[in-house]
Amino acid sequence: MRLRRSRDPRPARAHPDLKTDLSRSYVRLELDGRSAIVRGEAFLPGHGSPDFEVFRKEVEWADGAPVSEDERERILQTLMASAEERGLRIEIV
Repeated sequence: MRLRRSRDPRPARAHPDLKTDLSRSYVRLELDGRSAIVRGEAFLPGHGSPDFEVFRKEVEWADGAPVSEDERERILQTLMASAEERGLRIEIV
């Protein structure tokens, strides 16, 4: 018999359908039907560092189209909100 501890219900995610892919050197996310890639660096968790650092200047659309400053900020804001909801520590450098 397995018993479950009661947990406080989590608030609903603002980005429940956000598809992400994480590797050691980038995060890919789907936003408005387009795929964006944010370059960065993964770290081992638990050593006082963030889980991932992303580079503000290294944001691109996967199809090679140029990224405007407004799009860059929207991509980064969406990524940060989703990471916070999932308990990931990401820093923008």
